[in-house]
Amino acid sequence: MELWGRMNNIRFTYKLKGNQYAVSEVIGVILLIAITVSIAAAVLFYVGVFMEDDNLESPPSVSMTVDVSEDKSEVSITIIKISESGISWDDISGFLFDLSTGDSVLNSSDLGLHNDDISGGDTIRINAADLKTGNFIVGDNYRLSLVYDNTNSIIGSVSWIH
Repeated sequence: MELWGRMNNIRFTYKLKGNQYAVSEVIGVILLIAITVSIAAAVLFYVGVFMEDDNLESPPSVSMTVDVSEDKSEVSITIIKISESGISWDDISGFLFDLSTGDSVLNSSDLGLHNDDISGGDTIRINAADLKTGNFIVGDNYRLSLVYDNTNSIIGSVSWIH
């Protein structure tokens, strides 16, 4: 095979011996396969690292009901059901918000949560005198949210209009 070309009006000619042109094609295919395999291995490694969930803990969930006293001075929140047993009140934080104003009116230290495990039938009582505002405002919308401290996620919330 003979190749020729022109450069600055000078003619040059090259002669290839045998099957030399196939060498670069084989090396190219091998390099492409090697690059593809290494990229696939790297992606698999990173996906595997991020998909490990041995240390992840899913939070329990809690169902609650609300009962407002006739004189509107106390609210009783009753735990109906919890999805896991053996969860201690020590692992729970509670926050009461007045959704009408956007203010936090009570935090977990004032809720009187006890040291036992949570179970159906447990009651949280909130007196108006315990609130930062000193009383419930009739017509305002309130929400109590319970947070599982181990995962820092809300496990249950209940809302009511006072």
